[in-house]
Amino acid sequence: TGGLCGAIVPGRFAVGDTIELLGSWNQDPKYGWQIKATTAMIAIDATHQGIVSFLTQLPQIGRARAELVVRKLGLQGTLDALESNPSALATVPGITPERAEAIGAAYQEHKALRDVWIRLAGLGLTPNLVSKALDAWGVSAILVLDADPYALTDLDGVGFRTADEVARKLGVKADDPRRCTAAALTVVQTATDDGHVWSPEAVLVGETGDSRDRVTQAARETGCDAAQLRLGLARLGEERERLDKHGSQRTLPPLVTRLDDRIYLRAVEYAERQIAEGVRGLLASEIEAVIPTAAQVEGLHEGQAEAVRLAGESGVVVCTGGPGVGKTFTVRAILDLFESASLRVACCAPTGKAAIRMAEQTGCKAKTIHRLLKYNPAAGGWTHGADHPL
Repeated sequence: TGGLCGAIVPGRFAVGDTIELLGSWNQDPKYGWQIKATTAMIAIDATHQGIVSFLTQLPQIGRARAELVVRKLGLQGTLDALESNPSALATVPGITPERAEAIGAAYQEHKALRDVWIRLAGLGLTPNLVSKALDAWGVSAILVLDADPYALTDLDGVGFRTADEVARKLGVKADDPRRCTAAALTVVQTATDDGHVWSPEAVLVGETGDSRDRVTQAARETGCDAAQLRLGLARLGEERERLDKHGSQRTLPPLVTRLDDRIYLRAVEYAERQIAEGVRGLLASEIEAVIPTAAQVEGLHEGQAEAVRLAGESGVVVCTGGPGVGKTFTVRAILDLFESASLRVACCAPTGKAAIRMAEQTGCKAKTIHRLLKYNPAAGGWTHGADHPL
């Protein structure tokens, strides 16, 4: 006897199922022998109960109809029908030829998924990652990875290193253009994660910058030289072909946008344009100006007073500066101006800590941006916005 450890994808199995495991036996000091499963799949136990249980996993067959199928066709006859003669299922009362064909197709898909599970597990993918690959590409997963192992980086939580290990097992060489492309993408993503909306090509290929800089380190850790990373950056600016889970070829847009020497992740460049258009719209909007009195700008230096005046007559104002230059004092003066005009004011900040700090320094109740605009994670959107303002 032994126990089961390791990862099995939840939700794929039901009580009473017969499962086939791939893995290795390990002896735990406390629990004894266990099998550490890397792959787990529904299997057919060639008994009456086993075949009935398996049939109930296929669409359009409940337990009562599964019992009828096994009684009518017998154990081997049922297996033969599933494998090569699904029309025989139509001899069972309640199963039409169309339903029989659908059941046969579902069985063949199960077989194909089993083969994909085994192949992906053999490449060293974890059960969780295999599950993600199947959700994204279905039985086309092997074809997708054979065409480009670095397609794995399309999946959430999969980085260059993981994909690179799989690619090497598939025989991809260090200078393969597909590898250069994935390496370039991880460098651009590192730059974006570090807060850079865009980066010059020379920085991304590791030709400039401090060796301690994360972007430079990321470029070097890929093992690609500058020429290979330049090739990768060029390929990132091209459309890509990818199979979907139905086996259809899809054309995907470029992953980066190049504007002169500025290289952006495409999504970030789009966001920057949207922000610029939004600011332009706010600046062009007609508002009822609030002109500060001399007393309201008394004690402010010229830059602070100008900020207060602009806030009273513009749709948007950006105040910048390092610590101690008077930004908080300026914001307080702007709030006083708006309150004197009986305007409703809402204060917000990117983080909870920043919102607390803002409230302490200005005396105005502050919220996070997400809370103020009521972000809905389930719907993946905002309650308030241009179409539904505060």
